[in-house]
Amino acid sequence: FFFSSRRRHTRLQGDWSSDVLLFRSGDHDEDMTTPKVTLTHFASDDFTFYGSIAKAMKPGGISTVTGGGFSIYNPEDNRYEAEEMTVYELGMKSTMMDGKMRFNADIFLQDFTDKQTATQVVNADTGILQSRTTNAAKAEVRGLEIDAQYFINDNFSATLSYTHMNAKYKDFTRLTAGASNIANAGNCTIVTDASGRSTCSIDLTGNPLENAPPNAMSLGLNYNWETSNGATWVAEADIMFQDDRYIDQFKRVYLEGYYKVDLRLGYITDNLEITAFIDKIGRAHV
Repeated sequence: FFFSSRRRHTRLQGDWSSDVLLFRSGDHDEDMTTPKVTLTHFASDDFTFYGSIAKAMKPGGISTVTGGGFSIYNPEDNRYEAEEMTVYELGMKSTMMDGKMRFNADIFLQDFTDKQTATQVVNADTGILQSRTTNAAKAEVRGLEIDAQYFINDNFSATLSYTHMNAKYKDFTRLTAGASNIANAGNCTIVTDASGRSTCSIDLTGNPLENAPPNAMSLGLNYNWETSNGATWVAEADIMFQDDRYIDQFKRVYLEGYYKVDLRLGYITDNLEITAFIDKIGRAHV
């Protein structure tokens, strides 16, 4: 059982310029508790199974990047709360084939609530939409991780790591008056505030999270041998692959998947180490 607790304090001091108040003072106090519980079963000397539940938090605060346009900056209009995430994990660690192979795997679920995200809100003083950070979304990440190492012989070994993720917004609506945002979202619900001003609420529920490639993999090969004078040669190759990943909330803009190969050759003695390397050989989009 692991338990962590901390307190965070943010203060903005009001400022004046030419007898005009530029922004009001504001305080943000936050207590964060992040417990973790892990249960481990040692099935044998070679097999271990575990399960864990953990809570993580990203601190809230008062955004100083955006303000109220031509109105007085009000910290209360730019306040956002902590982002919370509950992580569930089941996994195993093993050693096989008389120690020649190590194989680890786990499945996980990351459940976000009050996810911090950039959105737009109507400024109560001006009636103009302004950008700000807000707790606008719920999201979920389901995934699988595999990590393996195999010693082919005393000199040659291979490692493999693979991650699969299904990362989506579970509940995410935001206000916007931008024609491009509405077109990218493909939906619009008219929202009218108490003063009679209307704007558009778009629903991005189900869209993938930003910068979360569905698949990523790396393969490493290592070969080393000793010479008659006691020196060691080391040759290594790393092959990496990553899927396409979206970089916006609308599932419109993305970075293409790619693969690349890195090579290294080293010569090591008691007093000298020389390494030659070539990175990103054959890097290409897929």
